[in-house]
Amino acid sequence: MESLNTDILVAGGGGAGSRAALSAKMMSPKLDVTLATVGKYGFSGSTNFFASETLGINTPFNFECDGDSPQIYKDDIVKTGLGLADEKLCEIISKEAVSRINDLIGLGIKFDCCSDGRIKQKKLSGCSKARSLSINGKTGIEIVNVLKNENYKKCVNVIEDCRLIELIVDENTICGGVFIASGKLVLIKARAVILATGGAGGIFHLNVNPDGIYGDGYSAALKAGASVINMEFIQIGPGVVHPAVKFIIHSHMWEFLPHLLNAKNEEFLQKYLPDGLKPADVLRTKRFSFPFSCRTTAKYLDIAMFKEITGGNATENGGIFLDISRVPAEELISKASVTYNVFKKTGFDISKQMIEIAPLVQSFNGGVVIDENGGTEVSGLFAAGEVSGGAHGADRPGGNNLIDCQVFGHRAGTAAAEYAYGRRVSCRAANLKAREI
Repeated sequence: MESLNTDILVAGGGGAGSRAALSAKMMSPKLDVTLATVGKYGFSGSTNFFASETLGINTPFNFECDGDSPQIYKDDIVKTGLGLADEKLCEIISKEAVSRINDLIGLGIKFDCCSDGRIKQKKLSGCSKARSLSINGKTGIEIVNVLKNENYKKCVNVIEDCRLIELIVDENTICGGVFIASGKLVLIKARAVILATGGAGGIFHLNVNPDGIYGDGYSAALKAGASVINMEFIQIGPGVVHPAVKFIIHSHMWEFLPHLLNAKNEEFLQKYLPDGLKPADVLRTKRFSFPFSCRTTAKYLDIAMFKEITGGNATENGGIFLDISRVPAEELISKASVTYNVFKKTGFDISKQMIEIAPLVQSFNGGVVIDENGGTEVSGLFAAGEVSGGAHGADRPGGNNLIDCQVFGHRAGTAAAEYAYGRRVSCRAANLKAREI
């Protein structure tokens, strides 16, 4: 097979991988840093996926003057994680979020602002304060774009359309990875490897992930000798099954109090509610709780939707109808412009036509066990972003995935550079013969 050499290998071109590559290069400019991405750089990975009204990134700036602080932020992460999040990792996120966002602002990121020029912060699920920043729903895309440009400026090597098959380890020490690129096997030898391959939503029939998210990092890490944690906690929530656009339904869409109908055009939510609870109350609560959770009354919407679909009342496309046709188009454009325009571009007018939704897999809260610097149990192997585990626990606050990518992408990149500096790659297992995989 073809063989390449580098000092630091980053597998993944989303927010975590891009940040890790940049931080590694900035830490040790003389080291050769190579980023391998499963698709075209800047267009692959969940960070680059435009699939919701407000893709937020959490930071306790306290711009809304509601008393937010790193300590309150940490407490929110730990509480939302139901005791299963690593408190050391939670504390690192809460304390370093501001610095990482300031890094992005320094690179040219412009977050949505209020009329007075102050950066706007919103309150998302699992957050007791307003700490989410966004960029008109395209937050992840903009973050990766500025990081990508900076990586090219710093001469980070980029290999596109390159999918990880397995990691190469000799005596519990990382030596590189085997990839498939353009139908050929490629061995990339490295002094340190950073996994940033994302989750595994693509293994589910119904998901709101881009192509290429199949758990490659989980599989490779386990084979290499690393451990995983909290893999049973997968975020699932309402997403679109028709028209053919992967998109999450949350935020203002529930505040519009849509009619939910099964294939028989019957409204069904009320029959799944306990006495005294009204559908409007559940719909309003759902605005702040995208993934299914037993902790709020929003759970009844997910339960009702699931039972109607599995009980034989699903639409032709396997979902239920969501109807907001009674809401004027002007109001939709004003309060949910991103959602309205996404469907409009497909020729679908949600002010006149019903969309079909179902429970879809969005992200994994668990992953490869990491320490405070993104290190794993395999010497020289680091992980950051959705592929890593420990920072989220059983659940996570909305807006925490993106900041996790930046905080631990930076830490993993810096630690990998320190590890790789001066180390020689001497790996008997790297002398592989091409084989059928």
